[in-house]
Amino acid sequence: MRQVKRWYDNNVKLQMLVTHLEKAPPEKQVYVAKAIIKLSKQEKIKVEPVSLYVRQLRRRWYDDDETTALAMEYLKNASDEQQTKIAGKILLNMNKIDKFLEDFYNQEEENDFY
Repeated sequence: MRQVKRWYDNNVKLQMLVTHLEKAPPEKQVYVAKAIIKLSKQEKIKVEPVSLYVRQLRRRWYDDDETTALAMEYLKNASDEQQTKIAGKILLNMNKIDKFLEDFYNQEEENDFY
C-alpha cells in the first residue's frame, strides 16, 4: 500500500494542479496563485497568511513567493470538495492561462521602449 506523504496527494485533481504549478515558471505560478486565492475566497475558505519566517523554515517550493504560499494555504484549508472544485476550474483553464501569458509577454516585447 502506497503511503501518502504530502497533504495534496489525497486528491488526484489537486495533485495534478500542484505538480503542474510546481513545474511552471514563477510568473505563471503567481498568476495561477491569484486565481486560486480568488476562487478560495468565493468558497469562503479562511486562512491566516504564512509569515516569511515560517516560509523560510519550511523551505517548500511554494514558500519562495508570498502569493503562491498563500494560495497553497487556501488549498490546504479547503475541504476535499472545495479542493476538487478549485483544482478542476484551474486545470480546465490552464491552456487559457498559458495563452494569456504568451500574448501578454509578446505584447510587452512589441511595446518595449528600452
